[in-house]
Amino acid sequence: MTAKNYTIISQTDTSISFEDGKEINTILLILGILFLLIGAIIYYLLATKHKITITFNEVSGGVNVENSTNTTQSLRDAQDFLMSLPKP
Repeated sequence: MTAKNYTIISQTDTSISFEDGKEINTILLILGILFLLIGAIIYYLLATKHKITITFNEVSGGVNVENSTNTTQSLRDAQDFLMSLPKP
């Protein structure tokens, strides 16, 4: 995940949470800058950050890996990460 510029925000024995930049609609940001500078600043500050939580649970015969995301970009990044894990 660090290759995609995610940083670890929390880690336990069974889960890891990552965070990356914000989910920004560039067109809305540019329109906001052109017409309402204050609106663009508020939009940027309220934009959602990409978050991924990956949970590992031991089960008979191996490990169950689950992920939780909050944006489509973080979902794609989490799927890419999980596909890169070694298969049994």
